Amino acid sequence: MIFSDITLTDKRISDNDHACHNQLQPNEIVIIDQGIKDYPILRDNLRSDLIVHILNSKHDGVVQLTNILRQYTNLNAVHIFAHGREGYLSLGDSILSNETIAQYQNALFSWQAAFSGSADILVYGCEV
Repeated sequence: MIFSDITLTDKRISDNDHACHNQLQPNEIVIIDQGIKDYPILRDNLRSDLIVHILNSKHDGVVQLTNILRQYTNLNAVHIFAHGREGYLSLGDSILSNETIAQYQNALFSWQAAFSGSADILVYGCEV
């Protein structure tokens, strides 16, 4: 499993590893919001072939996710583990909802460059 995370110093990937994993182009990745209680347990119990990115809870998660997705093309699935409620999703220190979607419109639109024609965004969380 490859980790990309600005908070996990013991499992941070180097620039060389990052370039290598970009060349491999996985068909699915996992995004875990750091705000999830015990997120390291979740991370450590995922399939070993998945690339896992952790969203820093002190930064805008939509921006972080956009920057992560810029690294990929032809993804079939992005699995997002985050908090939320009906009508909104908490990503990092930002909220994605009907009220905020317009401010993220360009970022959200850019995500399509990372996806295959039949890709799925799978969101896992309470009341999402």
